Amino acid sequence: MKVVPEQQLRVKDQRVRHVRRPRPELLDTPLGMDLVELAERILGPEAVGTDVVVAALKDTVQSRMQAISRTVSECRRRDVQFRPLKPSAPAALAQAVETELARANAALAYDQREVLGLAEMFRLCYRDIAGVMRTEPAYISTLLAQARLDLAGHLHAGAEDTTPECAERHRALDLLARRQDAEPVSEADQAWILAHMTACPSCAGAHAQMLEASLRYRAWSRP
Repeated sequence: MKVVPEQQLRVKDQRVRHVRRPRPELLDTPLGMDLVELAERILGPEAVGTDVVVAALKDTVQSRMQAISRTVSECRRRDVQFRPLKPSAPAALAQAVETELARANAALAYDQREVLGLAEMFRLCYRDIAGVMRTEPAYISTLLAQARLDLAGHLHAGAEDTTPECAERHRALDLLARRQDAEPVSEADQAWILAHMTACPSCAGAHAQMLEASLRYRAWSRP
């Protein structure tokens, strides 16, 4: 049996502790700050985003995608109830707009908050989003379209939609989301959606809401 000198054991033990210890210095990087914001948008404004990210990145992280995936997994593991911010005194316009978006985001379902953060904050492609969320890529366009529509609906609470329902709404929303996010769309589908949009006020209105929700989400808390 080979005897390992005590000094080598100490060095090896120090290396293990170095790899496994939390890495709070990562929070000072652009990626670290974005991950903290992602955690707070998924779990709620009162969530300790820094704690979530430190826990997610406690081991060596090899890539940006791995860091994002671990952060989302850690958010799911927490399983906390989303608590929106309490109403406060009147604030400046910028702060009021930010509060409005925070409350609209809080009203969304968990998977909607998750997919919006991954698509709008990190601009991930559908394949990468599906990998992080552990679902099929084909599901992402539908989930994103509905998340954007629901966000817009909460931002315009009380507004009545008088346009007639469209029988092709599911197909239209799927293609609109894919075009909006620069995902592959066949020539036949491109031709169909362009023709459909000129004849369907319901889907045209939904498209406008999706675009507005996306733009407002991306501008949220950004300088």
